[in-house]
Amino acid sequence: MLPVTSTFTGHLKTAEAIYDGPASNLIGIETFSGSNENKSPQHAVLLGMSGAGKSVTVCDLLSQTEGYFAYTVIIEEGLSYGIYTQTVEEGARPIIIHPDGDLTINYLDTKGLPLTPDHLSAATALVARMIGTSSQEDKQMLRQAQIAKYLNLLYEDSFQDWQKKRHDQCRERYPSHRRKHGFIHCDLWGV
Repeated sequence: MLPVTSTFTGHLKTAEAIYDGPASNLIGIETFSGSNENKSPQHAVLLGMSGAGKSVTVCDLLSQTEGYFAYTVIIEEGLSYGIYTQTVEEGARPIIIHPDGDLTINYLDTKGLPLTPDHLSAATALVARMIGTSSQEDKQMLRQAQIAKYLNLLYEDSFQDWQKKRHDQCRERYPSHRRKHGFIHCDLWGV
């Protein structure tokens, strides 16, 4: 694995990981490059057939560089990094998420914050990815527009239900002089 930013020796003086080079030399790798205040992460691609050692190589890189990072997050299908997880800390184990498990990721949760276009876009992209993508760009765009429309309606319906359940709290919070057009306006984030 040779990072895009390496030279024949790479970054030996500041190396976070060291590998054998093609000419019986050592190559030093940095995961971030630039000056102290202007560092940016370096990207790499690792290609190979099944069983060629891609996961082993990445586990080796993670093992060599783990001292530079507070934590490591690996999202994968399968359990190629299970052994690495066990080496990080005694008793550590991977977090496995599956449809019938106890752990879920709620992509609809705004954490009590207003719904933003970015959040709606991310939720739309995730749902689109889960149902599969079309090879035809126009069909994919139409599919995502429909998903966004229905997700937005879901958010609206959820808010209406939430607001109805808290009608009394809204009435207490907003006295009669703040009522508008005969109904109480209760915002999602204020109660």
